[in-house]
Amino acid sequence: MFGIQMTSSKQSAGTPMPFKTLRVWLFAIAAIGLSGYGISIMFEILNSNGMTLLEYALLALFSITFAWIVTAFCSGCIGFILQLFRIDPLTLKKIKPVSINSEALSQQKTAVVMPIYNE
Repeated sequence: MFGIQMTSSKQSAGTPMPFKTLRVWLFAIAAIGLSGYGISIMFEILNSNGMTLLEYALLALFSITFAWIVTAFCSGCIGFILQLFRIDPLTLKKIKPVSINSEALSQQKTAVVMPIYNE
């Protein structure tokens, strides 16, 4: 879909994912727990002088936005840990380090492109 790789590059589509249910539950518990904690802190801040209708609306919008951010944060942390320990995200097996060919890298050209608007 739009060039986004949906599976690990070295694994077929039928590769079993070990501990899939456990991983989903741990992710959900982490995301819901952090979201609940952040929302409760925001509620305490807003409730210091009593809640108005506008503050309830603010809390509802904050809850949606904060849960969205926490979900991305948890996903990023898990991805960082998997990359740090070189673990394949689907099979949870160690990934062997790849040797780098310095001659091939020195012959490649890279362009740093920065879009400029209203300059």
